[in-house]
Amino acid sequence: MEVCKLIQNQKFADFIELVLETCAYAGSGNVLKVQKMLHLCAEHKTDDKETLHQIAAVVGVALIAFGE
Repeated sequence: MEVCKLIQNQKFADFIELVLETCAYAGSGNVLKVQKMLHLCAEHKTDDKETLHQIAAVVGVALIAFGE
């Protein structure tokens, strides 16, 4: 997570941080992380690069809840 802070492109760094967090909690069933991902899914995005965050959040919900 600390390495992501060194990436110059902030949108890309946020995306990588989201993917890393998703992988870290995969199969855990952590309700707070699922709620965070659902909150990201509910935001209205217009930019194509920002919709990648939503796609990662949807996959994150599936991976985190996979253990349940």
